[in-house]
Amino acid sequence: YILYDKNNKVGFTGDTGLCKEVENMAKLCDVLICDCTLEKGNGFHMGIDDLNHLSKHYPCSIFASHIKDETREHIKNDNFQSLTDGKKLVLQKNKEDIYDN
Repeated sequence: YILYDKNNKVGFTGDTGLCKEVENMAKLCDVLICDCTLEKGNGFHMGIDDLNHLSKHYPCSIFASHIKDETREHIKNDNFQSLTDGKKLVLQKNKEDIYDN
């Protein structure tokens, strides 16, 4: 899904493997919230490797969701963040003001 207003475009993947549509969302959106269930992605779930790929090729801010605890332990990339349970993602007017609160 892509949710948008006049200032922001936010993509949300749900469960998916890396595919052309996800890459298109990364190209179009300011923020991408995407599945990161695994360390190494497969056809059903994206992994840390897929988010590393997206962060290297697209300028959007990336937030990982649907993360297994054992996967979260292996995230060592400053190019994307993992959202924590119970937190809110607040989007302000400027892309620089995106944060996990």
